[in-house]
Amino acid sequence: MSTAFGYLLEKEFKQIARDRILLTMIFFFPTIMIGLTPWVINFNLRHLDLAVVNHDPAGAQARLILQKVEASPDIDLVGVYSSEEPAYEAVDRSRADAILVIPPDFSRDMELSHHASVRLIANAVNSTNAVMAMNRMSGLIADTSEEILTERAGLAAGSGRPVEIRMLDRYNPTLNYKYYMLPAILVMVLTMLCGIYPAIGLAHEKEVGTITQINLSPLRSSTYIVAKVLPYWLIGVSTTLLGTLLLYLIYGLAPVGSYLLILLGALLFSGVIAFQGVAVANLAKSVQQAMFMELFLVMIFFIISGLFTPISTMPWWSKVIAYINPLTYLNIIMRMVYLKGSNLTDLWPYFAALTAIGLLNALLAVLTHRKRQ
Repeated sequence: MSTAFGYLLEKEFKQIARDRILLTMIFFFPTIMIGLTPWVINFNLRHLDLAVVNHDPAGAQARLILQKVEASPDIDLVGVYSSEEPAYEAVDRSRADAILVIPPDFSRDMELSHHASVRLIANAVNSTNAVMAMNRMSGLIADTSEEILTERAGLAAGSGRPVEIRMLDRYNPTLNYKYYMLPAILVMVLTMLCGIYPAIGLAHEKEVGTITQINLSPLRSSTYIVAKVLPYWLIGVSTTLLGTLLLYLIYGLAPVGSYLLILLGALLFSGVIAFQGVAVANLAKSVQQAMFMELFLVMIFFIISGLFTPISTMPWWSKVIAYINPLTYLNIIMRMVYLKGSNLTDLWPYFAALTAIGLLNALLAVLTHRKRQ
């Protein structure tokens, strides 16, 4: 049986070596995904086009707010208007992302009661941009009002605030969203390479009929399935090594924790997702069916795994899917090792979950394989 297993492995590696597209994708797909995706998927506010409606042009406090807006490097002042109609028109024509409306009695209220209000209107077609714009402007207005109150309290400008807040952002001190997304992109790359290609390869063997000879042999289904999956374990590890190298060379991002934990997570996950691809191919009758079935599962896994949005914000039914989703656990492992430097004591529940899902997928792959059809 060991000799037969060796021949099966030799066959699988020769098939992969002949597949120039797969060999090309193993190198170029991680490079393109890691090199381009973080620049496209980015939730950091880089640029805000702001229109200001100033109903208090003579007020000193209103002028101070305008000065703060003009001095902000990430805010472009589209225009200062005396009425709201041209500001709304700027938003309608996508020339402005938000409108700041300063009321006529703003400076007077600040002088008399040390309390005043402004209106902030954001273009919420893109809700993410609207929330970021609101947060950015809220912070600017809060800083400006605190500066005004500090001066009213008799303190010289720049002498300090009555209450100083010192913020510390642990694990990602620069608040760079790329550092949060890059480990998740590596998970996406592993899913595409180690999940879709085993399904397509096995379905292709069924279409051309080369699997018939294996089905008629005394080989056990489990032996054939393991031999089919084993090369993708190696592809997963090599892709992870390439991905970690690219993360360091392009972005200067290196894991705070152990590389061995990253490789162990990639090794487990590659087997989990490859067994899933084999099970899908066993149920499919053609390459097209296998590809679309696997893509369907992969897209669901991408959406409900915490790659882009926290699982805690999802409804209960999607949380159930997330907790049986292998991407969820590798995503947690990658981010915790890369950003927090977590060790095996912290991560063992996620490794255990990946192992359990892998055993279940392996069982499904063996049970769905029919030797004689």
